[in-house]
Amino acid sequence: ILQSKNFGVSWTKIAASSENTLMAVTAMDPDNATAVGNNGTILRTSDAGATWLTQLSATTRPLFRSRFLRSDTGIIVGDYGLMLKTSNGGVTWNKHPSGTINHLRDIAFWDNDNGIAVGAMGTIIATTDGGITWGLQESGNASWLNAVGLLTKSSFIVIGGDGTILRTANKGKNWTVQTSGTTKELFDAYCIDSLNTIVVGAEGTILQSRDGGFKWTSLASQTTNDLRSIQFFDENRGLIVGAGGIILRSADGGSTWTKIDTDFPLSLFSITIN
Repeated sequence: ILQSKNFGVSWTKIAASSENTLMAVTAMDPDNATAVGNNGTILRTSDAGATWLTQLSATTRPLFRSRFLRSDTGIIVGDYGLMLKTSNGGVTWNKHPSGTINHLRDIAFWDNDNGIAVGAMGTIIATTDGGITWGLQESGNASWLNAVGLLTKSSFIVIGGDGTILRTANKGKNWTVQTSGTTKELFDAYCIDSLNTIVVGAEGTILQSRDGGFKWTSLASQTTNDLRSIQFFDENRGLIVGAGGIILRSADGGSTWTKIDTDFPLSLFSITIN
């Protein structure tokens, strides 16, 4: 676990209470965050990342993403359709039915009731009751789906393997394939606003859309490392992390990226901003 207090310019290593690989970290507010990973690992901090405590997950399956609808209510997704839910801010987690046995890789909510989760074999599941029940949606795609990017409350994109980018304008009822211009696997997406989105992927891939996810152009990353996660502080300042400990920083809304020198060679899978 690395932490920066100056918008990503410099980083320090934070001791974690687990040796398992951590796949994702999500901040709920400036003090509280949850990290998840292999072997059912869930870590929680309540002091802005200074210390991390292990939470019981009742599973040994890999966990890939956590999202919070509210400060007290969150959901984690993982392999074989695994879904865990908390109603006390991440102190305890309980298994919850997802309606699928396919691996799940990301979950996103655009309000307290409505959200989707995505994963293997083109799987998209949706909820309209705050994650209590989930139903399958037809994606028309068989690729791994790795991440969701929310453009508006009705329009969003899903990205994944083989350069897949899917777009919906009706909350996921229908999906259309967008031309990405790459066959590289895409790992994460960040929607800066309803028009501007950055997607990152394998072998240094960075894609940018300025028209709400219809047209995509490739950006220079100055690396061939896999880029796994992207976040923005505001409309201009953003960070990307990836394989080999690479960290890239942008100050112009993601149009250009520069490498930040670090002494941490291990791969970074996720970044969150609190």
